[in-house]
Amino acid sequence: MSVKSPPEKPTSRDEMTREWLCGGILAAAFVLFASLSWRTWPDILVDFGHELYVPWRLSVGDVLYKDIAWVMGPLSQYANSWLFRLFGVSLTTLIVANLVLLAGIIAMLYYLLRQCGTRWSATCACLFFLAVFAFGQYSMIGNYNYVCPYRYDMTHGLVLGLVNLLCLVRFGRTQQIVWLAAAGLCLGLLSLTKVEMTLAACLTTAAALPLFAWQTRSEASAGDIASEGLSSSLLQRLSAMGYWWGVIVTAALVPMAIAVVTLSSSLGWTGSINHIFRQYQLIFVPEASGGSGFYRAILGWDRPTENLLNSAFATVIVLAVAVAAYVLEMMAGRTARANVWAGILGVTVAFCGLFFMTAKDWHALPESLPLLLPPVILFAGRRALRAPTGTDSILFLLAIYGLGLLAKISLRVSWGHYGFVLAMPGALVLIHVSLHTIPTGFSRYHGTGRFFQATMAGLLTACGLSLAWSWIQIDQIKAVAVGEQGDKFYADAHYDGRTLPTLNTLNYLKNAIQADESLVVFPEGVMLNYLLRKRNPTPYLLFNPWESSVHGGDDHIADAVIQAAPDYAVIVTMDMTIHGRGNFGSPEFGGRIVQFLNAHYDVVHQEMSNEGLGGEFVSTVFKRREKLNPTVGTSR
Repeated sequence: MSVKSPPEKPTSRDEMTREWLCGGILAAAFVLFASLSWRTWPDILVDFGHELYVPWRLSVGDVLYKDIAWVMGPLSQYANSWLFRLFGVSLTTLIVANLVLLAGIIAMLYYLLRQCGTRWSATCACLFFLAVFAFGQYSMIGNYNYVCPYRYDMTHGLVLGLVNLLCLVRFGRTQQIVWLAAAGLCLGLLSLTKVEMTLAACLTTAAALPLFAWQTRSEASAGDIASEGLSSSLLQRLSAMGYWWGVIVTAALVPMAIAVVTLSSSLGWTGSINHIFRQYQLIFVPEASGGSGFYRAILGWDRPTENLLNSAFATVIVLAVAVAAYVLEMMAGRTARANVWAGILGVTVAFCGLFFMTAKDWHALPESLPLLLPPVILFAGRRALRAPTGTDSILFLLAIYGLGLLAKISLRVSWGHYGFVLAMPGALVLIHVSLHTIPTGFSRYHGTGRFFQATMAGLLTACGLSLAWSWIQIDQIKAVAVGEQGDKFYADAHYDGRTLPTLNTLNYLKNAIQADESLVVFPEGVMLNYLLRKRNPTPYLLFNPWESSVHGGDDHIADAVIQAAPDYAVIVTMDMTIHGRGNFGSPEFGGRIVQFLNAHYDVVHQEMSNEGLGGEFVSTVFKRREKLNPTVGTSR
């Protein structure tokens, strides 16, 4: 028996006008924030270069996992390579594609939040997303935005996760198997992106199916259950869930099988399977997951007690504000002209938040998400079980999805860094609860809910504008052009000491390096390879301790570099101590590579600055002296 969705109200002209108005507001905000941050999204050295270099190399015939060492799934890199084949190799191609995807993300978020709220609450939440998450940069390093993310697997994974959620919602309402198959297809595609995106969607799906089974059972009449028998009804529900899981798994296997078959011609069957799904194996390797210093810091387990206390403190602050808003609601919720006074209150709260708090003060708020989302899940789940109308189910599943995404940053949640994707759904859930769920409850039992809503809206406005202003200030000082024509983006030469030395290095190489010569940048900087369109003759793009540990160890990497003997090499200063080892060139990390360069290469150019990330920044260019015998001077 299907779960009936609530009857749709006739759409009047006024309602359509309001929908278009909300859409117009979001479109205007989209254009405004995109223009204010235009082409300032990538970082000049860190991470994003491989999101350009890899699809470029794939578009000219290289094979992922064979010619390019890669840990994540193949979906995003091959999708971007096909964009390059169709529309030309340039940063502009990816910018346009990802602005379209960003618009799709906003549309899906608006739809989901509108289904369990109002136009106003959904519009406010999406505006917050645009102001805080979509284009923001909260540190010197860029990349943590939806246009030029550090990994396209993150934003592509989010799109697929939201589509999966929409398909589950549609299945819950209609019981049409096609929607369940579509959700399974999304899970299969997600398995080809990043592990954290896949696990969050799987958790959401695992919560959805028992919920739908219960809702279907609750739709049955008492007489039906009595005639069938309670145990028989339960068995039917369990049988239905088994069938549903069968559909999902079967559909999920389709894109996974296509990926394996496609790459098997180059990697073999075993190699194809091992490489495509290797990131899931690494979950159980301590050095590659939570055991490394880097990921312990990301998780917050480097200082668990301190981070847990910070999370508890942020939660107490949020609850204290909610209690204050509740008191105001009890005192003035039913006064005459409540709407007018609530509006004045909201403006006052926003004004105070803007002028008496800084962006730094607002950065503690997302630390409350891991403690606040579980009560929302319990509340929405209980309501969904009692009243299977569909709206509470959406909030329940969206909250589970948001909490599942926080696993990677559980004790160190932030607006930026990985939080631009991982913290976003959970934050929007809490915004929906504060602007719609709680005020609606007050309007039913206590007052109008306007004063609570106005207080929260004022605080969210202050938070969103403060954070937006902070990243806009960072973006506005990015005035130095990097790259040319379709590859142009802007970097900061005033505060970021990496910019001018890197640009000077780029210009030197542009004039010095020949058409058929190769280049490797250590420990990171494949952006130079892409901008110069110069091949890295090794399979390795990142030379940091984590990449070394998952690709066979430092000696294995060094052997590959020595065997390739690139024509040019560049070493840039980059702090790698967070990985638990020394910086590049130390005996335990890159020492053999530096020894090899010193023995067989000449330093032909050097740039330096006293204001890099963490101190002095140096960019040193090495040119190979002669054709090498790879075994010379390479003893371990």
